[in-house]
Amino acid sequence: MRKRNRQEIKQPIVLVTASELIASFFTQKRKDCRYDNLTVMLVRAKTLKELVSQTSSIKNSGKYKAAYAVFALSEFSDATPNIVRDLEKSCEARKIGLNYVAHSILLYFALHYTTLTGDEDANALQDILQKYIPDYRHSVEYLQGDGNNLHLKLFPLMAKAAENATLLNSSYRMKNGIDATNFTKLMNGIGEYCGEADIAKNQKTIA
Repeated sequence: MRKRNRQEIKQPIVLVTASELIASFFTQKRKDCRYDNLTVMLVRAKTLKELVSQTSSIKNSGKYKAAYAVFALSEFSDATPNIVRDLEKSCEARKIGLNYVAHSILLYFALHYTTLTGDEDANALQDILQKYIPDYRHSVEYLQGDGNNLHLKLFPLMAKAAENATLLNSSYRMKNGIDATNFTKLMNGIGEYCGEADIAKNQKTIA
């Protein structure tokens, strides 16, 4: 009698963010990759410490194997290098991911196409991105409408984004004491828990 192949049960994980735009992008990722064990949770948080506290409470509820606080440094006045470094240590001890990008998530998007210095502001980053995605608009409405396939466009370029992020971080950390972005670590963490992405069917929509 042949044994049934038992599919490994994937443990649930959660991304917690106070940014509706970041939540919209990772909701795209969840849908496109068919990550049923990934939850994207939008919360209200006025400070970085509040976001981390809420992420910790959500993880401690026992519903999730891993929890990640995801944000842009520009969102919070207390997201200074010193505080981020201190929170990184405490979050590591609590097994919470602290995942951020400087300025805005635009920086992470743009790294899929080009190298950056880390000094670009949001307007400059949008100009760079529009060279490659002419209709791009930096808004929740865009991601939920005409730009609902943004993740599919970026997905094949993830390796390039990781390479460009490594180059950027090597210089940015020397000047600022923290990385410009550690989203590569976040993407790797999601992959470890959620497994290989299944986007073959969806990818045909932008071919």
